[in-house]
Amino acid sequence: MSFDFDFTLGPRFATFTVRGPATMENFGQLLCEVHVRTNDSHITRVMVNLQATEGGPPFTEQFRLGEMVALRLSHLERLASVVRPEYATGTSSKVANSLGFQLRVFTDVRAAEEWLAT
Repeated sequence: MSFDFDFTLGPRFATFTVRGPATMENFGQLLCEVHVRTNDSHITRVMVNLQATEGGPPFTEQFRLGEMVALRLSHLERLASVVRPEYATGTSSKVANSLGFQLRVFTDVRAAEEWLAT
């Protein structure tokens, strides 16, 4: 299965709905795309729905992913990552938050939407 996503722009935040293998290479490409679509725009809040991805990164890559999010997407106010429950470790959000970036990991789309809307 290939790695791809849909992008939708709502009134309060943008959403990237992602499908395919959850590799660091693919996540790096996704972060670049989020950056390109949001950096010079009015978009300040983003939800990345990863529930349709296959697999999850190991701990060390989750740590690295948190750093990458904080560095590449520092122009955003908030980013909500929605994952399946078995992949919700909170590692990437702890790292990103320690670097001053507001990243939260959710297992429920509605909860992520509510957080982004506040």
